[in-house]
Amino acid sequence: MIDEDIKLILATLGRDLDWGVRASVAENVDTPQENLLTLSTDTDYRVRRNVALNPSTAADILDGLVDDNEKDVRIHIAQNLNTSTATLASLALDKDLEIRSRVAANFNTSAETLKTLSRVKRAEVAMPTLTNPNTPKDIKIKILIRLSSHEERYVVDFVAKNNDTPDDVLQILANNTQPSRIPILENPMASARLQLSLINHETQFCIDRIIQNNDIAKYSQQLLEDLSKEKSTTIRGNIAIFPLTPLKLLEKLSRDKEDTVHKNVADNVNTPENVLLKLAKDKSMFVRAAVAKNAGAPEKVLELLSIDGETHVRTILAQNNKTSVKVIGKLCADDNSRVRMAVTRHPNASKEMLKLLSEDEDDDIRISVALHRNVFNQVRAKILKSLKTEQCRTICQKIRQDQNAYPADTLEIFLTLDEIAINEELARSNTKGTIEDRDTFKISLFVDEGSAASSSLLDKLSNSKQASVRRYIAENPNVSNGTSHLLVGDEDLAVRCKLACNTKVPTEVFTILANDAESVVRENVASNEGASIEALKIIAENKKNYVAKAPGAKFEHSILTNLARNPCVPSEILEIIVSNASQMKDDTSQPIVERENASHGCQLVATHLNITPNLAKFFASNQDYRESLAGNSRISIGVIEALVNDDNPMVRRNLARNPRLNPKKFDWVK
Repeated sequence: MIDEDIKLILATLGRDLDWGVRASVAENVDTPQENLLTLSTDTDYRVRRNVALNPSTAADILDGLVDDNEKDVRIHIAQNLNTSTATLASLALDKDLEIRSRVAANFNTSAETLKTLSRVKRAEVAMPTLTNPNTPKDIKIKILIRLSSHEERYVVDFVAKNNDTPDDVLQILANNTQPSRIPILENPMASARLQLSLINHETQFCIDRIIQNNDIAKYSQQLLEDLSKEKSTTIRGNIAIFPLTPLKLLEKLSRDKEDTVHKNVADNVNTPENVLLKLAKDKSMFVRAAVAKNAGAPEKVLELLSIDGETHVRTILAQNNKTSVKVIGKLCADDNSRVRMAVTRHPNASKEMLKLLSEDEDDDIRISVALHRNVFNQVRAKILKSLKTEQCRTICQKIRQDQNAYPADTLEIFLTLDEIAINEELARSNTKGTIEDRDTFKISLFVDEGSAASSSLLDKLSNSKQASVRRYIAENPNVSNGTSHLLVGDEDLAVRCKLACNTKVPTEVFTILANDAESVVRENVASNEGASIEALKIIAENKKNYVAKAPGAKFEHSILTNLARNPCVPSEILEIIVSNASQMKDDTSQPIVERENASHGCQLVATHLNITPNLAKFFASNQDYRESLAGNSRISIGVIEALVNDDNPMVRRNLARNPRLNPKKFDWVK
């Protein structure tokens, strides 16, 4: 139940002279009905609109707004679930199409009103009428028939997916120039016969749509048997690939006169061994390739295809993840490079096969071997020596991006190449990427911490003479404590900046960085949510950090503002910030830009969720900070009461939007 103190505050704000304050009260779900009734007659339409959209507004109040001159007000009445049937019936006659559309979608709208709305030809009204459970079925069918010839594709697809659409209408939609195939397949009320005639394009995707959205009981054996006798090759082919087709019927279809039907039988994972064995000898290369691709094909069948005369068939066989090690071994020495390339990508390729292929004359094959997870590291190292630097860098990058799939020491073999580009890749182990502001070295990290990079690898790279390598190490969350201590004194500013952004460095490193001579380093520490409390305290106590970034500049990224914005800064440090910033603000000997920067820092602290009661009282007593404080959800009812009659309307607006009073945010742009 709403607190009595909050009721009184809302009542006071509801009488405010500023429209924005009243509008926020009007949309507050906790505002008492008597206050909403008063606000429903407000002179500003934005206030009345918010009363209309408030889900707590009573029906009688909404009834009183039905003749409002403002369209926005009537729109929100039409969609409010508290609106009475009579009021909705009145709004159904509104000249505005959007209002009638909202009435059609409202579950309080009566069947009689929906019948009236069904005469509106525009899809914007007809479609929500169809989705309303109160619409009579005969009315729905009339609308569906009318919309089935609509010129817009999204409307036709909507009809095709609707459970009430008659099958004869769906048949027409299926035969259109651009058939609504997927919506019909997903419609559980569509006939099985119609659906099975539509799976000849994007076959597996269509079958998945059928299985996921329909009761498979309707695809009876008798129906499948009947359809397998159709004159249409397409329909017989669809039955041949359908996963619910009986085995005897698949055997029968394998003797079909059309190759396309044979191919679909060969594609079906349920096709029995004797049928696949027969199809593996089919005269059509495409039929044999379909057998080679079949994940359910037994080894006996696949072994027969390993000596097929067509390169395409053997390549498909090598790409089948179910192909056994024995069969892959035969393909390993194939004369055609396409087949050998497919072997290098097969998960069952053994270490011995990969070692053999590592000496292949084709660079692409050797690169593929180097990327295989089963290859010996010694073999991978040998391959790298035979490739160009850019090729090695590409291999390193791909392994780094999927690091968990390889042995822990895989990346270390790249150290022997001692190439800058490759070392940069190694230093980024498990780092997805960075965004860098080249002027300020302000870094944002996007890090995958799902697996730890080898700290020893980063340690070995930390002595690199190339600054770019050390920068990647500095931002890596897997950097060791020892390397962090080494990099904290790095002569390269960007290295220290990246280290200051890294949330995983030890406390003592943050302490050193908090005292760095370069302000940009301290700035990054101030904004780092993983920074130690000790480091943040050092920054807060150093008044040099309260200096503005540049004369006349906005204070978006000064050390003080970064510190005040950091959500992990505790209350005791916030008090230090306010104490020092207040002194600087009040010191008339300071340049105006410094005083403004200090004031801006205090304003940010006033919005901080770790604010203490003492700080809240201090800010409430200072007109420069009350606007910021008023929106802070952590302030007490006592502070709210002190601000409710503030002279500044922006203070009262922020107060009216405060989550303590108003759980729903309001879009002031509107």
